[in-house]
Amino acid sequence: MTKNLSYKERENALRIRIEAHKKYSTNPLDKWLEINLNLKEGGYLLDLGCGTGNFFPIYADKLQNNGLIVGVEKELSLIKGAQSLNLLTPKILLNMDMDGYWPFTEGTFDYVISTFAIYYVDSSKKVLENIYKILKKRGEILLIGPSVNNAIELYDFNHDLFGIKHTEEAMERSKRLKDEFYPLIKQLFGEVTYSLIDNKVVFPNKFEFIEYYRATPLFEGSCEINKYKPQYKEMLEAVQAESPIITKEMSVVWGRK
Repeated sequence: MTKNLSYKERENALRIRIEAHKKYSTNPLDKWLEINLNLKEGGYLLDLGCGTGNFFPIYADKLQNNGLIVGVEKELSLIKGAQSLNLLTPKILLNMDMDGYWPFTEGTFDYVISTFAIYYVDSSKKVLENIYKILKKRGEILLIGPSVNNAIELYDFNHDLFGIKHTEEAMERSKRLKDEFYPLIKQLFGEVTYSLIDNKVVFPNKFEFIEYYRATPLFEGSCEINKYKPQYKEMLEAVQAESPIITKEMSVVWGRK
């Protein structure tokens, strides 16, 4: 991957998006994980790009007090949010860039999970090789992120404001799990599946939609490209639906050694 797809996440923006997904999603990811994530008690789990640790309580409920959660995040401000979580399962938090040095020994983890984070890395091949090394025999990888159908309504709205549907980086990121990571995982792992999670975010009003939109990398990137930041009133008037809906289809790649 030659193009720079990295993104410096702002804690407040991430919190706004997470809260919107929890409150307004038809199929929230946290509920999907509670139902579909098969973690054994006592397992060791690595969360890559853990952010503020919003999924840690789900992991802890399954791993219990004899398991371990290790969270990796390159943005120090987000790690501070994860540190405040009081969990049944012990946790370790590392300020680490996935494209940098990995301080783990081979065969350490039962599970490596990354939700809406791994597609920002520079080298998918290098990162996946590191994941393979640190997983135990029969260890599992789970990657979740946007599909190419993700946020299509948001792209249309962005076009109305800026004259561009999406930044080049946004589209590249949405393709990576299926087009780049999935084929590589099939080469490394014995069992591999690719699937989609159907989901929509149904906002109760225009104001909640605008708050969400302004917290996206799409909005920030478009402002930077156009050297222009629309006024709040201008954005509000551009929203046509009283209760806007965004498609939030997710790609899911799972593998077992």
